[in-house]
Amino acid sequence: MDTISWVIFPIIIISISIILYRNNKKNKAKDDVGNQSLHRWQALFEQTNDAVLILRLDQHIMAANGRASDILGYGDGELVGKSRRDILSPENWEDTMVRQYKILSGVRIPAYEREYIKKNGERIWMEASTSLVIDPEGNPLHFQSIMRDITERKKLEKELNDLLAEMERQAMTDHLTGLLNRRALTEHANAELNRANREKKPLCILLLDIDSLKSINDHYGHLSGDQAIKLLAENLKKWKRQYDWVGRWGGDEFMVVLPGVDVKDAEMIAKRLFSRIGELDFEYNSEIIKIQISIGVTGLDKEDDNDTFDKLLSRADQALYISKRDKDVKVTVYSE
Repeated sequence: MDTISWVIFPIIIISISIILYRNNKKNKAKDDVGNQSLHRWQALFEQTNDAVLILRLDQHIMAANGRASDILGYGDGELVGKSRRDILSPENWEDTMVRQYKILSGVRIPAYEREYIKKNGERIWMEASTSLVIDPEGNPLHFQSIMRDITERKKLEKELNDLLAEMERQAMTDHLTGLLNRRALTEHANAELNRANREKKPLCILLLDIDSLKSINDHYGHLSGDQAIKLLAENLKKWKRQYDWVGRWGGDEFMVVLPGVDVKDAEMIAKRLFSRIGELDFEYNSEIIKIQISIGVTGLDKEDDNDTFDKLLSRADQALYISKRDKDVKVTVYSE
């Protein structure tokens, strides 16, 4: 080997060594960055307060963090391999599959609520957000669901809704009889009136009150009068059709709204009611008290497209006045 070769060869060896060293250092740096990212992802996966499920495209669980296992009552690793169907309430499965197809087709799905089943069979509510994870070429890899236990919130919502419903019921109910009150009767009667006008169908109302309630109160006391009112209410509720509306209009007055009934049939119903109620009595302080009523009947005016509930009420009230005034005729149909 000549002098030049002895000089150049070591330089080449040293250069190659430097290049290999630098490349190795770069690769090691990349590996370190990759490992750091993996560690950060694993820490986030395990330490988040939300439940996280990684699911295959067939909805089988590939991975579940500790929070998911804790919420659903499973031990470490027990969720892996299970289908989402195993932990989801049956009623929600069909909608979940529809949601899966939408996500696969590229539709972005907002957060949604689902009922899940714990290992011990207890049902809990979860708010979930599911997304599709894809590879660099855009091919779907798996689903990722992030879920939060909202069971307590749903419980509070139900209690609030139940409370509001009860408040609404009380606002629409007569406290003595449990029937609809004046406000509720007005709303239902107006709704039935609008429907009758729209569908060109008949509608009638009966307005009735207890005869001589003042005498009962004066002779036996107001508790006896309340008992008479409650007895009448119980029987009106029992005798009405499923789609009729019955309520206490005020004091000793009651109203029956009869959808789909013409005046002729309404008169027959009123007479039947009068006969049945005439058989009612109750015992108070060892005395028998009978109940008698008067009834006014009216129906929707077929010739008046602008007939209103107030007009119906006025006509029924006039008919009731005639019934109360006439001792022999206790059911009166309004006529001009």
